[in-house]
Amino acid sequence: MISKEKPVAVTGALGRTGRHICDALEGAGHDVVRIDVAAPDNPFYTPSRQVDLAQYGDVVANLHGCGAVVHFGANPWPDLDFFTGADRFSNNTVGTFNVFQAAAQLGIERVVWASSETVQGFPYDKVAPERLPIAETDAAMPQCAYAMSKLACEGLAQQFAAQFPITLIGLRLAHVVYAESGDFDLFRAAQDDASERRAILWKYVEIRDVVSAVMAGLTAEISGAEVFNIAAADTVMDTPTAALFAEHFPATALPDNLPEFGSPMDLSKAKAQLGWAPKISWRDILS
Repeated sequence: MISKEKPVAVTGALGRTGRHICDALEGAGHDVVRIDVAAPDNPFYTPSRQVDLAQYGDVVANLHGCGAVVHFGANPWPDLDFFTGADRFSNNTVGTFNVFQAAAQLGIERVVWASSETVQGFPYDKVAPERLPIAETDAAMPQCAYAMSKLACEGLAQQFAAQFPITLIGLRLAHVVYAESGDFDLFRAAQDDASERRAILWKYVEIRDVVSAVMAGLTAEISGAEVFNIAAADTVMDTPTAALFAEHFPATALPDNLPEFGSPMDLSKAKAQLGWAPKISWRDILS
């Protein structure tokens, strides 16, 4: 349980997901230190600190006095281009290393950070899951520089947790969508072509479930470095999951108890250790 006596720092605070996280933390009574590489749109309405996470001294200075960190500051776009991929890998890994090390230096005991579903494969054109549901312990299959950066950061978290009294919780987020912006309407429109979202195995997670996973990560009674699959309980398709995989990934082994529209991600670890389970389904909202 994190104390409300010290603020929670949020990197990537001006991003779409970061804004929702900051609002939830403040709604729960926490003071928030907003950190972002971008300048604030309105410093009087939402004051934030403009920080380049690649500059270690600046990271230390701006995390000083905080009780926990939510680290979502990164370049979020998966890539298939060598030049942009190299830049993205450097940006994400250096920034995350600096946040982890600054937290360790300052005695901050908990960091919740954004890893990615892409660690386990994306796009799924050259690889396929060996079996469903995909667990955190299954072999990583990063297919782009973005995914490699997240996998590297998971390794960094393990090393920092081994050396310092710090808990680092990585959330392997599925594709984040926002019902408030009409994203679910796109799911309905895409039902005629399953190949459109094949690259992400038809997974998604709504922003409210992302926020609740972050809050669970901040309060769960666990220690060390852990990663957790975070996704909706279902897929984006009206076609049963077993039928989707039989057509597109026939070599993937399916369990007998796979729910009709069940997510390809195994969410049991998050439920057991974080007390978290997704609540939002596009089917409930559009029904």
